[in-house]
Amino acid sequence: LGRYDQAIAAAKMATVLEPRQIRSRAIEARAMLLSDRAETCASLLLGPHRVLQATCLDAMGNETEGRAIVSKILTNLRNGSMPQPEAGYTAVITYEDLAIHYAWRGDAKKALEWAAFAYGKSPVGLEIRVLESELFDAVRNDPEFARTIRQIRDGIYDRVLRDSEQFL
Repeated sequence: LGRYDQAIAAAKMATVLEPRQIRSRAIEARAMLLSDRAETCASLLLGPHRVLQATCLDAMGNETEGRAIVSKILTNLRNGSMPQPEAGYTAVITYEDLAIHYAWRGDAKKALEWAAFAYGKSPVGLEIRVLESELFDAVRNDPEFARTIRQIRDGIYDRVLRDSEQFL
């Protein structure tokens, strides 16, 4: 909703209350990025959100370091040597952060590719508050991006229902 200072304050409080919770740090970093505080964003300890840190580095003008992080992660994904994510986190975090990274840079094709990977691994895929945030403004109106995301999201309920039938 554009209330970044409020989001930052709430995220910091959540981190104080539960220091091992990484989600609150990611929320803080995203709000920092959207409020033109990329340098502070890049300095946060983001655990499995390494691509988010790279996006912050890019935004502050340190594209070389940011792209090196993304390049290393992409190489690891391609050759299957991604380090095990921190306890309780899956690779979906990396896929979501890659979708954000490319959307932030205005690359709708790559943002869509990583969003599709995220949705392929989890029905949550991209957290709806993230997908509808300004992080995706640069690609939101791309016809292919908009159409495919809508198709993926429209099929989620059916997919979950179909996949859960084995437990009913």
